[in-house]
Amino acid sequence: MTVRTAQQHGQAFMDRLLTHAQKGELNPACLATHRFSLEDGPRGYDMFNHKTDGCVRAVFAP
Repeated sequence: MTVRTAQQHGQAFMDRLLTHAQKGELNPACLATHRFSLEDGPRGYDMFNHKTDGCVRAVFAP
């Protein structure tokens, strides 16, 4: 698993969050509000930047 923590200050808490996720105490799936292919990158970044359609966290995958 790869976790990217840009645009926020969560880096200090990443070890703790991953430990909770490994124990099943935290479901990180709820953290991604929108998923996009890399081809949809421009549309995804636009939605994220303007917070349209409730986009708070966009995930991009190949």
